Amino acid sequence: MARHKQALKRHRQNLKRRERNRAVISNLRGIVKKARASIATGKPDEAALKDATMAFDRAVSKGALKKRTASRRISRLARAANRTKG
Repeated sequence: MARHKQALKRHRQNLKRRERNRAVISNLRGIVKKARASIATGKPDEAALKDATMAFDRAVSKGALKKRTASRRISRLARAANRTKG
């Protein structure tokens, strides 16, 4: 465990950030799960896809995800949805 005052503070900050990021990612996973479920039915729900896209953007703005990671995942969701549309 760190002993210096600055290192202790950094540790506290990291714990807070980790909790915040875990909450954001957990919420994101649930939203993406709903979007994937709607894609699996064969009739993708546009609202679910839009919610997922917004959730990814929110995760990026909060610093929980990198911009390119979110972009890649949004793209894959959209491609999957477009494949089912025919």
